Amino acid sequence: MLSEDPIELLISVKSESYDEESGEGLCCTLRFKFVPKYPEELPEVEVMVEDEEEPDDNVITNLDSEDVCTLKELLVEQVI
Repeated sequence: MLSEDPIELLISVKSESYDEESGEGLCCTLRFKFVPKYPEELPEVEVMVEDEEEPDDNVITNLDSEDVCTLKELLVEQVI
């Protein structure tokens, strides 16, 4: 949990075949921020992108921009 007011969560998701050393498989980090008017308003959902100044190997690995957009759309559908 990043913060409690508002509640903000980071969740790392990795495929079963993910191997950090070989670069095989898929990996990303999801950020959920629950707005003050939740559940009347939907939480903010983000698929984290790597910060060029502070790279994080667990942010997005082997996902192209289309995959990221599709994933975000699916996540938003689930929170509705």
